[in-house]
Amino acid sequence: MKLSLLRVAAILLILAVPAFGQLAGTGLQNLNLDFAGGGARAEGMGKAFIGLSDDVTGGSWNPAGLYMHDSPKLGLSYGMLAPRGKTSTTYFSNFSSQDHTGTFNKITSLNFLAPIRIKGHKFVGSFNYTRNYDEFTTQAYEVIRVLPPYIPVPTFGLFLINEDTLNYSTSNYFTEMEGGLYTVNIGFGTRLYKDFSFGVSTNIYTGRVVELTYSVDSLDNVQTEYVTFNQNALYVLEGRVLDSIGFTGVNFNIGLKYNGEKLTAGLLMRTPLSLGANNEMTSSQALYVNGNLITDRSGTMLSPKINPPHTKYEMPMMLAAGFGYKVAENFLVALDLEYRGFSSSTVKVRDSLIISSTGDNVEFFTDLDPDTLIQMQWKDAFVVRLGGEYMFSTDFGQIPLRGGFGYVPVPASSIELNNGTSTQANYNFSTGTGIHWDQIYLDISYTYTLRDDSFYDPFYQELVFVDREYRNHTINMSFTGYF
Repeated sequence: MKLSLLRVAAILLILAVPAFGQLAGTGLQNLNLDFAGGGARAEGMGKAFIGLSDDVTGGSWNPAGLYMHDSPKLGLSYGMLAPRGKTSTTYFSNFSSQDHTGTFNKITSLNFLAPIRIKGHKFVGSFNYTRNYDEFTTQAYEVIRVLPPYIPVPTFGLFLINEDTLNYSTSNYFTEMEGGLYTVNIGFGTRLYKDFSFGVSTNIYTGRVVELTYSVDSLDNVQTEYVTFNQNALYVLEGRVLDSIGFTGVNFNIGLKYNGEKLTAGLLMRTPLSLGANNEMTSSQALYVNGNLITDRSGTMLSPKINPPHTKYEMPMMLAAGFGYKVAENFLVALDLEYRGFSSSTVKVRDSLIISSTGDNVEFFTDLDPDTLIQMQWKDAFVVRLGGEYMFSTDFGQIPLRGGFGYVPVPASSIELNNGTSTQANYNFSTGTGIHWDQIYLDISYTYTLRDDSFYDPFYQELVFVDREYRNHTINMSFTGYF
């Protein structure tokens, strides 16, 4: 029996589309959603900094700590992320493993603060740009299917592939994900009463996660009018999908701080956040018959221009407390505790959009429970961070020695093969040093992060089980200038 080239292409598109569709909405699957501040000093102390917030990055941690500054300061941090680890994928009896290997160098924070007086009362304002999160993963696997005699094809209806024998299709996929979440923070701090200070800041979130999927779908043992009579042909469809998810959102930090001689303590409230995710997807496809290029559909847009996919992740209020204590004049320890009630979060998916000539567009959303989404299963997170700093005084300047640990659960659960779930968390081990002069501080930190998680990746009508190991190395260097 003969098949038209158009129909064979339709079969291969059916095989390929599930790989394209599985990308949409996965941008938050691996995001830590850890809205901590920046700076090499804080990172070297395991990011236990809410109760301190006493350097140029303080506005990104707890704006109540800004009040202690009496002169303008400028800070810049530059960091390197070296992701390591692997992704293991299981599809029935098939198994594959892909290593995460890359190096990314970027500005990790930019900070400025300055005191001002309004009617004799001191205020300290600040601006902070912080890269909250960066990630890189890869995934690869192969799927082999036995095709039934009849295949449903949209538009073309039912038609016969082969009357006598079953055909086999082979699909190979490779996915690479890179991206992160960043914050622009603008705030102020002032004295509230005696040793108590107060601060408020606005957080503007942005960022992007980009997934590139390369697929090769093949269908063998097919005869068509494009090959010699009774000669079997190999049809191969190569596809590339670039899936980009951009994040936007705004919320506020409200902080209090007690500034004692030995003890400092801070309270921080992050107001609820509606984190929007806008999805854009493009694809290119090329169809080959026995190695000869037949059709090329490069640059095909899969996302609509008028109403592109848009999702809102409604996140809860987050509460944190931090403590700093001077064990000795040159020895400081710090502890942060934070609660994030992610289990109460909701997900809103935009169904439709009415565009008004006045610019007041009307959007319609459907609310979803994250527990019903196979790649989320969100849980509450209780964050613990512990750190310390010891200052050595030398003839060359003060040299800090820092260390810290962080336990930071990720909202998305780790889904086990027996359908159970467990908490997915980052374990961060940090150290740092530097040198401080009168008006210039240089700091450097190193953080080793490990995390393991498992989840089901929807693939057409089947499920692919994915097991990931993260072993990331982060180096951050900060410069602070005092004016």
